[in-house]
Amino acid sequence: MLKEVLTTLVAVGCLASTPVAWGGEPATQPVVTDPVYLGAARLVDIGGRRLNLYCRGAGSPAVIFDSGAYDTTIAWALIQPEISNAHMTCSYDRAGLGFSDAAVRPGTAGNDVDDIHKALQAAHIEPPYVLVGHSAGGLAVRIFADRYRSEVVGMVIVDGSYEEQVSGGKARMALEVKEMPSLAGPSAAPAPNCVEAAKSGSIPKDSPLFEPCVGIMYPGVSQAITDATSAAMASLKSQKAITSEMENFGTVSADEARATRRDFGDMPIIMLTRSQSPARNGFPQAMQDRRNMDWEQYHNEVAAMSTRGVNWIVPRSKHAMNYDRPDIVIEAIHQAIAMAAEPAPAVKALQGHPIVTDAAYTRPARLVDVGGGRRINLYCRGAGAPTVVFAAGAADSTVAWGLVQPAISETHATCAFDRAGLGFSDAAVRPGTAANEADDLHMALQAAHVAPPYVLVAHSDAALSTRVFTGRFRDDVVGLVIVDGTHEDQSSRLKAIALPEAKAHWDDDIHDTTCVDALRDGEIPKTSPVYARCVGEPDPRFSQAINDARLAYGAKAKYQLAVRSETQAFRGESADEARATRSDVGDLPLIYLTHAPFKPAAGVTQLQQDQRTATVEQLHNDVAAMSTRGFNEIVPRAGHLINYDRPEIVIDAIDQVLRMASEAGGERDAGRRAPASP
Repeated sequence: MLKEVLTTLVAVGCLASTPVAWGGEPATQPVVTDPVYLGAARLVDIGGRRLNLYCRGAGSPAVIFDSGAYDTTIAWALIQPEISNAHMTCSYDRAGLGFSDAAVRPGTAGNDVDDIHKALQAAHIEPPYVLVGHSAGGLAVRIFADRYRSEVVGMVIVDGSYEEQVSGGKARMALEVKEMPSLAGPSAAPAPNCVEAAKSGSIPKDSPLFEPCVGIMYPGVSQAITDATSAAMASLKSQKAITSEMENFGTVSADEARATRRDFGDMPIIMLTRSQSPARNGFPQAMQDRRNMDWEQYHNEVAAMSTRGVNWIVPRSKHAMNYDRPDIVIEAIHQAIAMAAEPAPAVKALQGHPIVTDAAYTRPARLVDVGGGRRINLYCRGAGAPTVVFAAGAADSTVAWGLVQPAISETHATCAFDRAGLGFSDAAVRPGTAANEADDLHMALQAAHVAPPYVLVAHSDAALSTRVFTGRFRDDVVGLVIVDGTHEDQSSRLKAIALPEAKAHWDDDIHDTTCVDALRDGEIPKTSPVYARCVGEPDPRFSQAINDARLAYGAKAKYQLAVRSETQAFRGESADEARATRSDVGDLPLIYLTHAPFKPAAGVTQLQQDQRTATVEQLHNDVAAMSTRGFNEIVPRAGHLINYDRPEIVIDAIDQVLRMASEAGGERDAGRRAPASP
């Protein structure tokens, strides 16, 4: 059943029980018709009480589904069948809900975990488990993983609840009312007494409280299943269980979640977060951004409990993501299973010694002629299709991928390159626009006989040229990973919310000629007072030889002129070229990596900083939404340089896009081989 209960807490700080409207297109034909949902699938005895357990499929690890508040096994009807093609899967009705026996204990997350663990043991569903929880079920799966750590190898939490949700929502509401007293308004109407409405044993269908207390069904479910599920949820035992869960949610269940371990090692944790909600009915957008950021930050904190934890922002989704974006939930489960099967990417820690020492970064790797005698430095290694092509951010070179490319090249061909004028490439002869950079890259790959298909990986400003490349050479590209990429509207959107003093100097960098003016005899002398600012400083992650090479080419005129040209083009030509790219890339796998919320800045309030974070995240969401298989992944404990700060997350994202591209290619090949219908 669909009811918007727990998400309301973060917005207004109190419980509500308003039915949620279906977020997707109305189903013209039922897509869920499995008769298993007409009654109990299997009633498993857990000590004088029985839980309805629905298991199907085979294969390890087993995937265990826990529904949100008010919901039952039907919550996973669009997901469980797909996962069960390769794995044992089990969903269940919590005590008192659906077709399970009445509860004899309070409806706390801890009691829920105790019940399902007993049921799995009684049904001989052996670990290891990947746990999947929606909404309030997000608390339960974390408690399960904490209590039975050796049995759990991964978690996927679908717009999950958080232990500070009620208290945080109330605190936020109090702050908003203080800032804008008109928000106080009249008190919300009390929630209906659903237990009283069901005192005869069930809430009558003609009762005005039937829909408020029972909820509404996803329209893609057959009428028979709708009737059976609604009847079960209208029962007195279900209404008592629902009421108990709501009473304990912000107290006992929250305390149980707080007590869970804060460190899950490298266990894969994938948080799925609904799209940002726009402000409505005259509510200030800045305050709505703060609410959105609160919700996302809750999920970031859970993701940060693992070194392989991430938070996916899912475009075109609402809280009931398991109903309106089951494709993304399925993809997240596949990713968690894949990550659980592989050890975490081996990334050396910086402990006083350089961790990138490859001599390829001290000299040109391969200078490829792209026409007219002009050469682009291309560093390729590894074998295996598709080829992964890396594009560095502003002012950076092939070394930007020194912590990522080696890992990917173990299984795939990889190429990184220096844009014209940067690194070891020849000087640019054209403006540093996104289109010219995309053109250079394509010519370099062709000249070096690096055949498509390609998975493109871009950091920062290279996101624009990579998107232009994809638009121009769509048939060559089978996947995208954009690492904290720049957006064509980023400057204008951020300027609109900037402080007056910042706006006054917004375009100073475009007109700044300091570094070019500092050139003497073709380079910036080490004695120049702007040397460190314009050329840079040694990076402790790199060997002395690499740092010497970086500073040598960074001081040259070709480098400084190229950087200035890219800076001048960024807000004009490059932005326009990116806008002109196709807005729909179909089902092309697209993962956008976004660094965790902006840290507080001097002279900027937290509310203003949160608005900046929300703006950038929304721009990244917009790009992710260009694909039906796109999402924006928030990376905890990272700054803008995610490729340096969290290379293991970039590696995981590339591996995932490679897997998604391989699956899509297999499906297309199968379609080509299928015989025509007679």
